[in-house]
Amino acid sequence: MARRAAPRRHLPPVLVRADQVSALPLTGGLLLGALPEVVYEEDEVQLQPGDTLLMYTDGLVERRDTAMHESLNQLLSPTPTTTPA
Repeated sequence: MARRAAPRRHLPPVLVRADQVSALPLTGGLLLGALPEVVYEEDEVQLQPGDTLLMYTDGLVERRDTAMHESLNQLLSPTPTTTPA
């Protein structure tokens, strides 16, 4: 399965593959839908069985007490595992 998109000025989709978490690159250009009849650059990523593609709104990472890039870095960080005491 492939993910094909032309994201513009949005937060990057996150790909979780095995134990790797990464933000997919965004393409440049105008805000999607800003002007009629604009040709957008697209990208494509092949998804493998078991991959998870996370697409989210800024509400997930936008906080008053934390810079957006810090929240995004936290989202991309591996989740620490805890061992029951």
